[in-house]
Amino acid sequence: MSYAGQFRIGPRALGPNLLLLFLGLASLGQGGCGPPSADPPSTDPAVGSPPETQPGAVVGPRVAFVVYDAGETLALLPVQDILEALGAGLEVTWVPLTPWAARLLEENSRPFLPLPENLGELPHVQSREGVSDLGFWAEELLGRPPTLAVLGMVSEAQGQIAALLRNSGVSTRGFYDGFQPPEASTIGTQIADSFDEVWVSTGRVRDGFAHVGVDAHVVGQPTLESWRRVADSVDPSTVRQRQGIRPDQRVLLFAGQYGQGYAEVLGSFLKA
Repeated sequence: MSYAGQFRIGPRALGPNLLLLFLGLASLGQGGCGPPSADPPSTDPAVGSPPETQPGAVVGPRVAFVVYDAGETLALLPVQDILEALGAGLEVTWVPLTPWAARLLEENSRPFLPLPENLGELPHVQSREGVSDLGFWAEELLGRPPTLAVLGMVSEAQGQIAALLRNSGVSTRGFYDGFQPPEASTIGTQIADSFDEVWVSTGRVRDGFAHVGVDAHVVGQPTLESWRRVADSVDPSTVRQRQGIRPDQRVLLFAGQYGQGYAEVLGSFLKA
């Protein structure tokens, strides 16, 4: 399943901040310096600089997406689609850190780096707070270093990998895909120092990071943009008619969670 067809290329479809993210990544293909914003341009020399290779070889910029859970994976899938549609000339490498992220990439026909045979036994898979030996990924990533690594911010392992890449001269961006402002104890807050920059979905989340002493840049969130577009196109009266709901009946929307816990959460809600 490709997400490209869900997005019309243009400011109206993407929203101003999300468009900056896409065009900022696309600018790497022309030797740019990362996502344009109101902030001063990045002075990180790694951005826009392809890895060294043999004389005469043609190597384009590489972007690595390091993902742990479904939320950030689904948010970044359309980024690859749109970059390809824009003809940015980037090579995208997916790096799933969990079996479920790998399955989601397989379902969407996205190639990714090989997985260690003992992946399911590693501490970071058992718990987001788990600290694993990440030598396997270090070898895979640093054997041919990416120009830019965009990592989710939902696990300690992503902070570990970001620090490893950053110390090796790779430019890193932490992408906090959630809509809820973080607290001081949130994993995203705890690992924020591992990244050259932190990217967030909304101004409210940015303000939340500022409250705990972390500078962040709003770049938008593809999943949120798609929800907004669908919501704007829906006719409430048509939905009511299709569902057999009279105009005088009230509608309560329950937004629980995704994943295996949804049924349990919905059951608790109905009993409340």
